Amino acid sequence: MRAPRFVLTSCPNTTVLTLSSSADRQTGSKQCDLVLVTSVAIRILFPDQADHTCPLRITVSPCDGDRDILDLSGTRFAKPFGITLLYGLISFLRQQGGLVHLTAPSPLVATYLWRMNLHLPFAGDDSLTFEPDITRWGVSRPPPETVFPLTCIRVENDDEVVEAGGRLWDIISARAPQFVPAADQIRTALVELISNVERHSRAGMATVVAQTHKDAVRLAVGDVGIGVRRSLQGAYPLAGRPDQDVLKFATQPGVTATPGGGGTGLWTIVDAIQEYGRAVHLGSGQGVYSVFRRYEQARPSGILIPGTIVEVAFGRPKT
Repeated sequence: MRAPRFVLTSCPNTTVLTLSSSADRQTGSKQCDLVLVTSVAIRILFPDQADHTCPLRITVSPCDGDRDILDLSGTRFAKPFGITLLYGLISFLRQQGGLVHLTAPSPLVATYLWRMNLHLPFAGDDSLTFEPDITRWGVSRPPPETVFPLTCIRVENDDEVVEAGGRLWDIISARAPQFVPAADQIRTALVELISNVERHSRAGMATVVAQTHKDAVRLAVGDVGIGVRRSLQGAYPLAGRPDQDVLKFATQPGVTATPGGGGTGLWTIVDAIQEYGRAVHLGSGQGVYSVFRRYEQARPSGILIPGTIVEVAFGRPKT
């Protein structure tokens, strides 16, 4: 019998998944129960609304059998934030020595996962299975001006970073030409967003994915690194602040994990979106934070998000 791998901390309004070996896992209380589990079932419901991309609801429960389950029942569509989150969760569960099974009952969702090549980074890995089995559908090759399928970028390779930034800009300029006058600022922000992975996450690999719809472009950059809190906690007093507040703090002008205060930080991305775009969504730890042109939203994520996800939406703002 396998030893417990996770701790489920069940409170009245949320259930948090952490590693059984984690030194900073939550402690039990009269309101919260701790349960050691070997396998988990994670059910994720993504929203249908155009400008909302972070999961509407995530439920985590113990699972019988020897596989962790990622269940997309009820989801009708997933955006780049969702693809990046799924990649991160699969990687996280695999790092803990688990077998993973992803089920997507909706044909539209399964086709989207295949179209975005979610399966390719795990090619040949028998510990990951899909239902339906999208690995048998081959490699998706969508038109390059409409989709940037999930791609792993070696962030220490400047050529790969610049090439990825250039491909993203080609998609933006082709599908949302209203942003061409801001080309220099946006291209710089894109390269900075990918480069941040190397400087702040301690991860050697970033994932990049993008999709288009009419004259809008939505892209996400992610990693399975140390996360925003750990990257900042050496320079700022963050103890006691929930992760969604830490993400909000990370977008403030001048906040950067670069020693000596160098670097441009996430706030440059947020500033560019508030001037030119539609929305930016951040996910890390147990929080998500979204900035729209006219309002912002911070809330718990419902699960431990591996590393960091930044999704940016370019498009004509809704009035």
